[in-house]
Amino acid sequence: MWCGVEGERCGDKESTTQRRKVKVTGEREISLFEKQSTGLEIVSGVVYRSTVKTPLKSGACAKPDKLEIDPNVTHLILIPGFEGHHRIFKDLCEPLKLRAVAMKLDTDLNSSSIQEMALNIYKTLSRNLNFKKTFYLLGYSFGVNVALELAALIEKQGERGIVFCLDSSPDALKHLMKTYAGDLSNANLQNVIAAPRMFYLTTGLNSEEFLKELEIIESWDKKIDVFIRRVKGLVSYSHDYMRSLLEITYDRVILAREYQPNLKLKSELVLIKSTTSAEFVNLPDDYNLGKYSESPVKVYNIDGDHASVPYDIRVSTIINDSLEAKLLNEFNKTNTCETYLMKD
Repeated sequence: MWCGVEGERCGDKESTTQRRKVKVTGEREISLFEKQSTGLEIVSGVVYRSTVKTPLKSGACAKPDKLEIDPNVTHLILIPGFEGHHRIFKDLCEPLKLRAVAMKLDTDLNSSSIQEMALNIYKTLSRNLNFKKTFYLLGYSFGVNVALELAALIEKQGERGIVFCLDSSPDALKHLMKTYAGDLSNANLQNVIAAPRMFYLTTGLNSEEFLKELEIIESWDKKIDVFIRRVKGLVSYSHDYMRSLLEITYDRVILAREYQPNLKLKSELVLIKSTTSAEFVNLPDDYNLGKYSESPVKVYNIDGDHASVPYDIRVSTIINDSLEAKLLNEFNKTNTCETYLMKD
């Protein structure tokens, strides 16, 4: 699947970064509810476009219908947040100077614990990639917890790498959830997930009446049934998918609440945090990530909030600046122009 942004590809590689602007639109919320298959999703733009050879097509850009992952090439592994959708990384990936693969956290990767989820991801990655060099992981929000556990699994093979923690840590996520949702009981948390959040994100509508209806229902299954009846005719998604979406979101919020990491990484941790989130998180500058690393945590601050930070071009710049010189040299030698044949 091609997820890179179309547009200018030729010329100075640095100019691509300068031309791009931070884009914060409603697209990211709507995309959370687009049904996807499980597994790996290639979201890299520039580098994949330049390395796949296909016959030229008259009047069109020559690019393949499907991309294969080269297991011997270094990739940035991307792990999304609660929603589990890869598209949130689309803008982040285009300026990267290495290939990127995003995990789509669908039902097949859902687990009873964050550690088990990381293990399932590790098994999937091991079938497609060779971890015989420096590895790069990036987690966003809930995905940071998964990325830390995934790094611990890769380190058991003797590898070391860099884990980019995008606006979150195990402790910071708990603070942010408390800020936005308060100390809710599980029953009230179910109501908040179903009514204000999911109902609005799937339909674009607000319904205080719906929230009041949920408050008198005790069973989570019955609340989901009511939700499905409410959105029937308003959305194109199947009942099974909507049920799965609610269940997965709720389960992951509970997992994040209860997560207690028991790891100490040899890999480097890089925290990229938004200024707005930092105002709500009463934690040390490194969001307590230092507890999980043998090395000091690098911290970068970006103006914005938790929702906008994945779309900020500065995140890609920080990642590029952290890459090994060998990777940067390989990128600089790569032709990143797309080839066109024009008709007169």
